[in-house]
Amino acid sequence: MATPAPPGEGDAFSRYRSPLVSRYASPDMAFNFSERKKFGTWRRLWLYLAQAEKSLGLPITDEQIQEMEANLDNIDFKMAEEEEKRLRHDVMAHVHTFAQCCPKAAGILHLGATSCYVGDNTDLIVLRDGLNLLLPKLARVINRLADFAEKFANLPTLGFTHYHDKRNNFVLRRMENSIYCHGQTYSRKVDIEVLSVLASLGASVHKICTDIRLLANLKEIEEPFEKEQIGSSAILMPTKRNPMRSERCCSLASPPYDSNPGSSPDSFCAVVFGVLWMIVQTAEAFLTADIILSTLQNISEGLVVYPKVIAGHYSTGVAFYVH
Repeated sequence: MATPAPPGEGDAFSRYRSPLVSRYASPDMAFNFSERKKFGTWRRLWLYLAQAEKSLGLPITDEQIQEMEANLDNIDFKMAEEEEKRLRHDVMAHVHTFAQCCPKAAGILHLGATSCYVGDNTDLIVLRDGLNLLLPKLARVINRLADFAEKFANLPTLGFTHYHDKRNNFVLRRMENSIYCHGQTYSRKVDIEVLSVLASLGASVHKICTDIRLLANLKEIEEPFEKEQIGSSAILMPTKRNPMRSERCCSLASPPYDSNPGSSPDSFCAVVFGVLWMIVQTAEAFLTADIILSTLQNISEGLVVYPKVIAGHYSTGVAFYVH
C-alpha cells in the first residue's frame, strides 16, 4: 500500500486536529483557547502595564500608548513563530513581533515585567472567560430539567430499590450531626467533590513546598535542621542541608499515577493539578464541559416520556414506594 504524500506547507489537513474543536465545541469556547485570544490578551496586558507605568511618572508618551492600542490585534503569527525558533522564548518572540508594528513603543514593551506577567495572567483570564461561557449553559440545563421534573411531578412510577430509596429522609432525621446519609446507593459525585478538595489541598501544598525548595536552593530560606541531622553525604557534604520536609510534602502531594485500570482518580488529580507547571489538559477539560452542557441542554429540551409504559410497569409491579 502506498504511503501518503508528505504534508504541504500550511496544510491543515496534514496535522492532527482535535475533534473537540473541529466537530463539537462552540465557536466561543474554541476561540477562548485560541492563539489569537492568548496573544491578543498578552498585548492588552502590555498596554495596561504601559498605561500604569505612565501614570506613575515613567517617561512613556501618549503617542506610544496610542500606537500600542492601534495594533492590539495586528499579530504577525508567522513572524512570531520564526522569532520563537530563533530565540527559544515565546514571550520575547511576541515582544519582538509587537515591536515590529509598534516601533515608537518598542523600547517600553514588557518594561520591568517577567514572562509570568503575561503568561499567568492570561491563563487566569482564559479560565475566567471559560467559566463565564459554561455558567449560562449550565443554568439553561438546570432550567430545562426543572421544567421537565415539574411537568411530570405527579406521574406515579414504580420505584426500584437500587435506583433510589425514599426512606432516606426517615433515616437522615435519626442520624445526628450527619453530613450525608443514603439508604441504598449514593452518588459518586460526593467522592469527586471530596477528592477535588483534597486534590486542591495537594496542589497548594505542592506549590508552597516547591517555592520553599527553590528558595532554599538560593539560600534565601531554610527548613529546621536538627542537631543530629546530617546532609546528603556524611563524608563528602556533611553540611549540605536538603529541604527534606518540603521534598517529602511534594512527594506525598503527588502520588504516582498511570493509565492502568484501577489507578485512583485522586492520584490523577494530584499529578495533573499539583505537579505540572504547564497544564495542557485545561483547555480540553473546558472544551469537553462546553460540549457536554450543550448536548445535555439538547437532551433535556427534547426528553420524551411514555406514560402508558410507565403505567404498565406500575400496575404489574409491587410498588413499595414512589420516587
